[in-house]
Amino acid sequence: MDKGILQQRYYHGLLPREDIREMLHKPGEYLVRTSEPLAGKPRQFILSAVGNGQNTPNHFVIRETNKKVFVDQLGFNSIVELINHYALSKEPIFTKDKQVKVVIKTPVERQKWELSHEDVELTKKLGEGAFGEVWKGKLLKVTDGNGQPVPVAVKTAKLEAMNKEQIKEIMREARLMRTLDKVPIRWLPVETILSGLYVPQTDVFAFGIMAWEITEDGKEPYPGMKVLEVALQVPKGYRMKFSTEVAPEFSNFILTNCWNEKWEDRTSMKDTVKWMKGFVKAHGGDPGPTGVMEKIGKKLKRNSREKQNRTSTMSSSGAVSSPNVSTATAKI
Repeated sequence: MDKGILQQRYYHGLLPREDIREMLHKPGEYLVRTSEPLAGKPRQFILSAVGNGQNTPNHFVIRETNKKVFVDQLGFNSIVELINHYALSKEPIFTKDKQVKVVIKTPVERQKWELSHEDVELTKKLGEGAFGEVWKGKLLKVTDGNGQPVPVAVKTAKLEAMNKEQIKEIMREARLMRTLDKVPIRWLPVETILSGLYVPQTDVFAFGIMAWEITEDGKEPYPGMKVLEVALQVPKGYRMKFSTEVAPEFSNFILTNCWNEKWEDRTSMKDTVKWMKGFVKAHGGDPGPTGVMEKIGKKLKRNSREKQNRTSTMSSSGAVSSPNVSTATAKI
């Protein structure tokens, strides 16, 4: 490993091509990264740069032969020397087909979301899955109101145990989370929190969380718990409780079919929707071809209003109201 390159702001580590295209636009812009890992092969350093008359990057493998590194014909003692030479001399680098001339001019530095290993301190291992580990840690660059490093949950990936498609999926999810500014831990199941695994049944778990939100009229999941607490407790088996006003049939379905610890044991989304439609229909609703959860939400609010009105009427007459909703209105 060329340790000198690790200190350079234009070195980005493992960076997918989708992210590179967002960073490199103008002729002369460049960065250095590593290739995606392949089983049995060492990772390589790549120079990505935009050529003359282009707005998309070209990619050059930095080869190593006899303790010298090359991107063309000239050999250098280190990658930093190689980059400095081409950046200062303005000597062009040609693509293999000689059709594109690249002159590197402007280094593109790491973005604020690209952290170095030194930026994060891992303090306690919280869990482990087939493709990664979850740690409690500190983000040393950012401090809280008391000047202390911000506590964080860190997910590390075991790249050597993953294939190319799995790595791409993790990178895709990380890209999505950057646009949301945070990972939606409150909606994630065990396998995703621990190992970054995303399968169709991951959405079934999140669907169950949404169902809970609807029954609570939009309340944030895991009330009173911090995100780190959720990340710790869900893998240990903690699940939210539904209100006693929610029909046991409904809450039991979510608990036993959507929130299973093993994703293989969760009901498919198709079967979940089918059950929801049957539930709405059995309680006097018309589920229609779509919009099942919307109809459940409307029915919930209607039941809530009916219960409030009934409670008000009973209170004014001196009667004691029952905590249970009548069979006619149905609990959901």
